Amino acid sequence: MKVELGITGGIAAYKTPTLVRLLKTNGFDVHCSLSTSAIRFVTPETLAVVSENPVNGPGPDQAHKIRHLDARQSADVFIVAPATANFIAKASHGICDSPLLSSFLAFPGRKILVPAMHDTMWENPATSENIRRLKSWGVEIIGPSTGPLASGDFGPGRMIDLELIVHKLNLLKFDCPKLDGINILIGLGGTSEPIDPVRYITNRSTGKFGSTLAHTFSLQGATVTAVSTIDLINNPHISQVIRVETSDQMRDAITTHWPENDVLVMPAAVSDFRPKQLRQEKIKRSHSITMDFEPTIDILGSLHKRESQVMIGFCLDDEDRLMSSAEDKLNRKKLDAVIANTATQFGKDQRTFTIVTPEGSQAFSKATLPAAASEISGLITRLVGRSQAL
Repeated sequence: MKVELGITGGIAAYKTPTLVRLLKTNGFDVHCSLSTSAIRFVTPETLAVVSENPVNGPGPDQAHKIRHLDARQSADVFIVAPATANFIAKASHGICDSPLLSSFLAFPGRKILVPAMHDTMWENPATSENIRRLKSWGVEIIGPSTGPLASGDFGPGRMIDLELIVHKLNLLKFDCPKLDGINILIGLGGTSEPIDPVRYITNRSTGKFGSTLAHTFSLQGATVTAVSTIDLINNPHISQVIRVETSDQMRDAITTHWPENDVLVMPAAVSDFRPKQLRQEKIKRSHSITMDFEPTIDILGSLHKRESQVMIGFCLDDEDRLMSSAEDKLNRKKLDAVIANTATQFGKDQRTFTIVTPEGSQAFSKATLPAAASEISGLITRLVGRSQAL
């Protein structure tokens, strides 16, 4: 996939060589276009080396080119990162006083802006109106994040994490469906159950797949509430992140927020057992101990759902009984779908899994995390559409 990367003159432009390298690592063919002010923050020579392509920008050596038509003829997507308040204002009014603006206006395909500016500029009504206008024309906006700014202030305006930019572009490869207007609750990560003040039992879940799903759903327009045992990359498109540790904490958070959501997705590896007794003092090494365990509460099995709601569970078991376990969970817990996989998939960047529904099953082998997330996003759109038609 060919990416036209426009770079404007914000301080966040210093991050763009790293962004280009990440995109190249993910298989993108990257072509960079610089504004006049961007050259003060990042050099064309640097970008040419990391992209392995000539860089376009202002200057006498570009005068012979009809630059604003080049991207139209070659690129699959035009992304501007960082996009300053000045660029956003001019783009929203069709002003083409630079090669980069002319290229952006002439490009007929998918356009994405990644804003980066001081918080007072981002929150200015003029910027809000310019963003609204661009969105109405189909331009996608990702970010900005809230955090430390170059000025030393703290607030919204920070360019979104580079990994999320790469993830958004990866989703384009798989034509990931939009999820606008869908409220999704997701539980992710592996829970832990305390034994004493310093020890606990847990499982091998990394939360990698769950976090990919949460970011995917949010970047595709869903309103996402994440109940997580791990820290997530700062993603302003995720509405709420609720940090938990134990199965009881996850159950309480899921139960509280489920009524206000349309879809529940549960890749979380919830502990099946916990110690019957929590020791109040650290168990000494010299002691020999025997522990009794009790089952934790089945979160999915304890929930009630409206006819219009959709519940998607995950099933992990040994290969020889995986499908029978998935079908049993699907029917016993009255789920709309189950994602079945084995313990060999923990932490992998490519996943082998099977989607099981009452209508049948579909297997996927060694799918990248964005590809797997796109498939599950498609499953959600189908299930939500079906539930709303009932």
